[in-house]
Amino acid sequence: MLMGSTPKKPTFPMVTITFEEAKKPGGPYPVRLSVRGGSLAAHTCRLDADKYAPLESDPEAYGQALGKTLFNYKVLGADYQDILSRASENEQRVHVRLEIKAEALQRLHWERIYQRQNKRWLPLGSTASTPLSRMVVLDSLTQPSRVHERPLRMLVLISSPSDITARFNLDPISAAERQALHNILDGLKEKEVEITCLESGSAAPPTLDIFRQLAPQNFHLIHFLCHGAVTPGGNVLYLEGADGKVDPVVSERLIDAMQLVAPRPLLCFLAACESAAREAHEAFLPLGPALVQSGCVQAAIAMSGKVGIDTARIFASQFYTRLMYHGLVDLAVNEARSLVQEHWDWGVPVLFSRLEDNQLFDFPQAYFYEYSLALNDQAYNSVRGAKDAALMHSQEIGMQAIDDIDELINELNKSHRFVNQTASALRDLGYDEQTLVQNFPAYYAGFKKMIGDQTWVHEKSSCRKIKALSFKIMQTVGPYLDDENRRQLMVELDQLGDSDDDMISIFSQFLDQQNTVVEQIRQQLSANDPAGALAAKLAFDAQIDPTLRRSMSMFDQMQNSLERAQAAA
Repeated sequence: MLMGSTPKKPTFPMVTITFEEAKKPGGPYPVRLSVRGGSLAAHTCRLDADKYAPLESDPEAYGQALGKTLFNYKVLGADYQDILSRASENEQRVHVRLEIKAEALQRLHWERIYQRQNKRWLPLGSTASTPLSRMVVLDSLTQPSRVHERPLRMLVLISSPSDITARFNLDPISAAERQALHNILDGLKEKEVEITCLESGSAAPPTLDIFRQLAPQNFHLIHFLCHGAVTPGGNVLYLEGADGKVDPVVSERLIDAMQLVAPRPLLCFLAACESAAREAHEAFLPLGPALVQSGCVQAAIAMSGKVGIDTARIFASQFYTRLMYHGLVDLAVNEARSLVQEHWDWGVPVLFSRLEDNQLFDFPQAYFYEYSLALNDQAYNSVRGAKDAALMHSQEIGMQAIDDIDELINELNKSHRFVNQTASALRDLGYDEQTLVQNFPAYYAGFKKMIGDQTWVHEKSSCRKIKALSFKIMQTVGPYLDDENRRQLMVELDQLGDSDDDMISIFSQFLDQQNTVVEQIRQQLSANDPAGALAAKLAFDAQIDPTLRRSMSMFDQMQNSLERAQAAA
């Protein structure tokens, strides 16, 4: 039976830590811990930026000192630990928002803060289980509509004016830094992101006038790579004028330009180039919350200090990759920081957000992948390791264990085969009106028959078979795996083996989404509107394409694994 809804997403605890202004100069700051509006604890906490300043060259020492102050048992430690423990038991993330009303505390490097987990101090801001953001509260806070459709549109400004060195003694943006960003942008194009780039030295330079002209094109993302400074007239970004020379754009000018745009962009990423002076970061950091506070964007990322080119490249690439995957901006930032954890500047990127749940994008098909196919893929990667172990010890355990593993891979492959066949059939109806009109009747009849026959319910028997095979494999191959691999394989296969009802529900919902599109196409063709029918079909193509590409890639990997095994036999 079709469910009539998109795949359900899990809900997670949303923790807000609020810092009020001290009641007297030099006094402690009132701090409050709340979960979705319900206050849990209220204490006072002594926080002095000068106290932590000597530790700035050692991010770990800085983060631990800050964490041991805030998460002290007498402050928030006990209540916060209780939240983490309960979330861990339920396999949930804890989204942590810092509402910093005390202006002096904005100077602290909160992104470096450590928290106590499993008797260890670990960085809160680079852990996927505790996504972190700085909260910006508007006078009239509303939950903006999420973006559900692809493609996304991105405007990039790379500004290195011709007189930046002569006038301000700043180095031009290096060729390596430009290329690193362009490589990231090329990767985004493959994820259904349309990119418009304004770059120094090109036919489309990064001027404020051109920005104003393009901004109404409904860009979802804006990325700046440029110099900046703090001046007597305010914080500025060094963009270009029409003559290719520096145009110091004061924050207010940029905000005014962006406020004229409707609808507004979702996210602004402010990146100072590697050679930027300290003043650039001091200019960019307050611009982030100012853009959010003014309503120009829903979230902004700014740098709190100097960032090396490698850190910047890895962070930005991972951030955008993960954001395109699940749409959660705070989680994407934490996941990106985790990849640069070994770099001294890992805690420099700061996220400011006015979103209650930090969900920027909401792609139903992405959730389908995340909560169903991704589990298959994780299990396959573990099974592949088990197969390598089985081949190494084939004389001891026998070839039957290898055959069992191949049979298990085949069962894991069934989900991908179903998705690929079902989605590809709709995509292959054609890309012009005439082809769509010709092919649709036969497709419609076959699709409705598949729904009527409920062929996807065989997934249930597949889950049961996975469970049976898992038991045999763990008995034979398990002793030859190391403890971590054995534990991981057992957990992932157990999850799949017990997910039969969930799998049926998810596949039903997936088909329901497709059925809605199919009926829309039928109605428009019946109304003699082939252009509207084609538009609906192409919109679904764009929505499903990232999932379909991932699924087909994994299908090929699994299929190749089986074919190699057969050839070897």
